[in-house]
Amino acid sequence: MKRKLLFLAAAMMAVALIGRMASAQLPVVFDENTYPTNPQNGFGAFTFDDFSGPGAFTDGPNSLILDVTDSTLSNGIFGGVGVDYGTPPATNQVNFAIDNVRWAMRLKKLPLNAATAIRTTYLDHDGGFPIGVREYIYEFDLTGVPMDGQFHKLVRPFNAPLFDQNGFGFTGATDGMNNPGLRQLQIQSVFGSTGRLNVEIDWVRIVPEPASFALIGLAAPALLLTVRRRRAA
Repeated sequence: MKRKLLFLAAAMMAVALIGRMASAQLPVVFDENTYPTNPQNGFGAFTFDDFSGPGAFTDGPNSLILDVTDSTLSNGIFGGVGVDYGTPPATNQVNFAIDNVRWAMRLKKLPLNAATAIRTTYLDHDGGFPIGVREYIYEFDLTGVPMDGQFHKLVRPFNAPLFDQNGFGFTGATDGMNNPGLRQLQIQSVFGSTGRLNVEIDWVRIVPEPASFALIGLAAPALLLTVRRRRAA
């Protein structure tokens, strides 16, 4: 029984190590330092739709500040701010396995906020030309975030998007799988929403789950014991 438990722990460690190696290009960080130019590759950041309205987006010294209303008077409140990571055909993308990976967003609700949710998206480009791109959308609930003047961290699993769709303006086949190739990252409001989005974002990150690293720490002694037993035999 002890040998079986030790073998199981060692196997768990191996799985965690594989996951860690697959996530070697993480974390991906989007914050005030990424705008207006991504320091990772020199690509320019951008806003679109209502995020491009007067006063809607501010690249502050320590954060990104959103005060988004329906400035275009179409599609409700909608828009985003984002940055590119890759160029065709499949160069410079951030590649990683999605299991044991999560989105993390640290934000503060500001006094004029009436939005109930905020979204992140990424464009998945796995190679090929013409460019086949799939967009994956994730939603964070704001209703439980207190209006207390403090930053709060929200998390979402990377392998559970709200929905996905073909990337706007891109043509070409995709593999239909959530397996980045991360070509672009965005922060968005909810399409067609009516509540003013007024938040301050410290950062958005894509990071490995802490549990995967804790698993490595727990399994390591078991692996050493297994090796010692084999040598003794």
